[in-house]
Amino acid sequence: MFCGSADWMNRNIYHRIEVCFPIADHQIKTDLKTILQLQLSDNEQAVQITSGAFNVRPNKIGVSKLRSQEAIYSMFSIKTKTPL
Repeated sequence: MFCGSADWMNRNIYHRIEVCFPIADHQIKTDLKTILQLQLSDNEQAVQITSGAFNVRPNKIGVSKLRSQEAIYSMFSIKTKTPL
């Protein structure tokens, strides 16, 4: 797994340095995958951008509510044993 800038546009690639780096630690990889999955599963604050550049909220019918920022905060609060 690697991390780096997601802003790989011509103006950025040719006029500044973009850095990507490997994630070697297994636990950090696991945490990053969990965070990404939570963000992709967000159905409370997330929007999807259509091909016409419109923001559309995901369908909430029949699914449990998930706010990714709260879930990520809770995940790390439990890992560090810090009360919410």
